[in-house]
Amino acid sequence: MNWMKRYQSNDRVGKTGSQGGEDGVIAIILQALGITGGWCVEIGAWDGEFLSNTISLVRKGFYCLMVEGDEGRSKALFRNAAKAEYGGRITPVNAMVGPGNVGELMKMVDGYMAVISIDIDGGEEDILAALPVKFAVVVMEWNDKGNKHHWSVLEAADRCGYIPVHATNSNVIFVLAGFYPTFCEGMAKIEESLG
Repeated sequence: MNWMKRYQSNDRVGKTGSQGGEDGVIAIILQALGITGGWCVEIGAWDGEFLSNTISLVRKGFYCLMVEGDEGRSKALFRNAAKAEYGGRITPVNAMVGPGNVGELMKMVDGYMAVISIDIDGGEEDILAALPVKFAVVVMEWNDKGNKHHWSVLEAADRCGYIPVHATNSNVIFVLAGFYPTFCEGMAKIEESLG
């Protein structure tokens, strides 16, 4: 998984804004998969911009459902979502997310399910297991404030049909198992083009 590290932040993907360069890695994974549009979801979105794993996708034309449970952060999320530069492509929601309501939230997503980022400071694996839909790429926090829950995140993703392709100190990125051969072929072409 470490060979993806070069894509965390470099000239090829541009300046990244996420915590550990995850948005740069996501961009390369989507390129390898041939995915150029659709929906992304960010659960635990803060203000929609700060350390976001998905805002760079919105800037590239993706639509995004951004969910934040904290009321103060949600107010900033709603303000930022209304910015003209995002062209109305962000659907902001103030809600605490858990296995019992994630299905209802997913009904707000109308289109191809490209990426979901789940960062709720514990319980990410429960939300993934409760999702009624599959995403091509999943980003899940696995190290919250030093409280590591690596194995539970990896096991949940495996049970849900995802394969890990990259990890940072805070997050692990997965690809849907059915897309893994396409991902490998696409990455080989990208690597070959770099020389």
